[in-house]
Amino acid sequence: MIKQKIILLMPSMKIGGGNRALLSLANKFSKSGHSCSIYFIDINERSFPIPKNVFTKSIRIYNPNLLNRLLAMLRLSILLNREDKGNILIVSDPILCIFKFIFRHLKVIRFVQGDDKRLFDENVKANYIVKKIYRLLFKISQLYRYENIFFNSKFSRRVYCQNFKFLNEEKFEVIHPPLFDHQLKVQNREPSYSFVSVTSNQSRKGLDLLIEIAKSDFFSDYSFTAISQDDLILPKNIKLIKPKNDQEYFSILNKHSFFISTSTFEGFGLPPLEAMSLGLVVLAYKNEGILTYCNDQNTFFYNLNSLENLRKSVDLLVTNNDKYNLYSKKSIDTSKDFLESKYQDNFYNSIIGKGTN
Repeated sequence: MIKQKIILLMPSMKIGGGNRALLSLANKFSKSGHSCSIYFIDINERSFPIPKNVFTKSIRIYNPNLLNRLLAMLRLSILLNREDKGNILIVSDPILCIFKFIFRHLKVIRFVQGDDKRLFDENVKANYIVKKIYRLLFKISQLYRYENIFFNSKFSRRVYCQNFKFLNEEKFEVIHPPLFDHQLKVQNREPSYSFVSVTSNQSRKGLDLLIEIAKSDFFSDYSFTAISQDDLILPKNIKLIKPKNDQEYFSILNKHSFFISTSTFEGFGLPPLEAMSLGLVVLAYKNEGILTYCNDQNTFFYNLNSLENLRKSVDLLVTNNDKYNLYSKKSIDTSKDFLESKYQDNFYNSIIGKGTN
């Protein structure tokens, strides 16, 4: 086997599913004997630890506004010019992909993990001009030549390809993100009136909806926990927890009966699947990304305009252990299809086993 130089280009090391998926690849390539580097923007926030035996190069910024982020991304892209021609670069962030013309001497693999075209659509800080410019540059980035393009779901693949007739969806491989081993023993649960959610200040994550549900008279007797690394402004009946590590994160999930997903759209969406692996029953707004693994047998889909029906559905599960445990078991069974080893092998074999060496 010819050893390859693998580079991952990331907008940050902030804790989140997309970054976690890329760091898993760094571990896989490094342990398989390949040289691995990570280029990223260093922001003062809670971040993932750097994998062992992985070289890193970062640009530090202290005021992470949009302009400073863009300048840091440009500087990172220029730094990549020092890398040898033919090295493999994996990049997921759609803005970083715009700078591909700077590091075109590398074999660039684009890993699409969401509806990248709509990146700024629900961002109140992005004005009309910013959105228009981004959409134009995003379309231009789709015209670049990539060594390969992978997608985290059929939904991400479809929305990426839909505006270009020459992009044949079926020729691009879908590699689902991994569910990471929490090493917690899963047992039958006694359902309780407790909701947990993973959210952030990003508009599409549905924080406003979570607050609306928590403040509703229909759920005044429920407890709510929000897991986030952001400084969220929440009503008194929502407890905010910022886990220090994966073990604490899964332990928090494990203390609850229901995971409520309020995201309006996701490319895939790991948190509901992580909750499923512990046997929590998922209540979700039906966005296309999570339909990769959510269905009517393992998930209760709710209507945004009918919190009363949501309350009735939850009451039915709380008062009927057999029905709750049926959904719980189906959740656990679903999660078993998304092992980290499977994800790593699929990605590794698609790159190393298909002529890039």
